[in-house]
Amino acid sequence: MKGVIGKKFFVDSVASAIFWTLVYIPVFAYTSKSVELALVGLGSAALIEILFGGAYGRFLDWFRRAFGIKNTQSETPSRSLVGNRT
Repeated sequence: MKGVIGKKFFVDSVASAIFWTLVYIPVFAYTSKSVELALVGLGSAALIEILFGGAYGRFLDWFRRAFGIKNTQSETPSRSLVGNRT
């Protein structure tokens, strides 16, 4: 079970960093005075998301349980996005 939690924490962190970096690209492109400032902003945002994305994933799990909301994913998905497809 501990391995699953660690893997989920890692995946939540990476997914959060990817999602929010893609959201921030147009924001920084529009608001930054230079490419260097935009890159610093994107790098900082990605680092923060990597550090806190997993914790946010755990918070969402807790919050959903507290309000009786079923998790949006099953623990053993019937189809994987990667891997063997039948």
